[in-house]
Amino acid sequence: MDSLLPKPENSLLKPENKVPAYLNDRGLRMVLIPLFAIAVPNLTGLVSYHFNWWTLIFHYCYYLFISITIYYGNRYLLFQLSDRFNWFYTPFRKVLTLLAGVILYTLPVTLFLVGLYYVCILQQTIDEVVLRNVSLMNVICVIFVAHIYETVFLIKHTEGEMLRIAQVEKAKAEAELEALKAQIDPHFIFNSLNTLSHLITQNPEKAKKFNDNLADVYRYILQHKNKSLVFLRDEMYFMESYYALLHIRFGESLQLQNEVHPSQLEHYLLPPISLQIVLENCVKHNAFSEVNPMPIRIFVEENMLVVRNRLMPKKTVKQNTGTGLINLKGRYRLLAENEIVINQNDDHFEVRLPLLSTGI
Repeated sequence: MDSLLPKPENSLLKPENKVPAYLNDRGLRMVLIPLFAIAVPNLTGLVSYHFNWWTLIFHYCYYLFISITIYYGNRYLLFQLSDRFNWFYTPFRKVLTLLAGVILYTLPVTLFLVGLYYVCILQQTIDEVVLRNVSLMNVICVIFVAHIYETVFLIKHTEGEMLRIAQVEKAKAEAELEALKAQIDPHFIFNSLNTLSHLITQNPEKAKKFNDNLADVYRYILQHKNKSLVFLRDEMYFMESYYALLHIRFGESLQLQNEVHPSQLEHYLLPPISLQIVLENCVKHNAFSEVNPMPIRIFVEENMLVVRNRLMPKKTVKQNTGTGLINLKGRYRLLAENEIVINQNDDHFEVRLPLLSTGI
């Protein structure tokens, strides 16, 4: 079974670092780039209003160029760092690298472009106070934007990792379930052939009838083995067919009492071939005869399908193949996250199968 399961060391060791390709920051860029182009010059004293309107528009276009250059340069840097460092495993390293990258890119670009603005456009001596204020303001703005981007990256990474883990867990559960289903066929064939072999030597006429009924039963298994759940109605019909096989072999030694009300058949679901496993367990581990028959009751109680038989243990029991009720427990755990309940006292043995409501 292990070979069917996803290897945790390959799929769950580390979250992926890659920036989601669907990250759409167009709206953020359209708002922040013009905002910084207007706010930074006004807050730092870079802009002067003694020019005419056309000159001011030209100056603001240059401020917009500075804003675009700094924004897109740092944006590229953020994407590259997000691809190389991971918040989950190297948070301090990422923060230090991010701050160093932002400062080492933003400061030289600001100094160069603002200096160029003073020398080539204003044709004035560089105002060191304004230059310092603009540089400091740009670094603060870039750190603010970087915080926004990294928050988005972290959310995307977390969502992606949660989805990936859920997919891995689902694949693992499906693989386990398929492995458990695969055990049903050989288990059923093994026991049926033992029964048929016994009847061929004891009663050939019954063997022929058993073989005909076995075909009907196995048809149900083939039709439903790939289904996770079936209606209680279908399982009860199958139980009657399977009991017919047992009756051919054991006659009146087994007395089945079906107390499930017809109105309950459409309201519940359960894993297919559950009753066959429980009935087979009753036959395998108990001694009974026509003189001392074993009654088996089947009824619904508190959303549980109860199969109760008189406890008549054999003195010697053949070695168990390890499937049976263990198989059924595993399927219930994966399908419904419920456990079957097994109760035993001096007189009775009881298996309770949780029933899932159809909502009808």
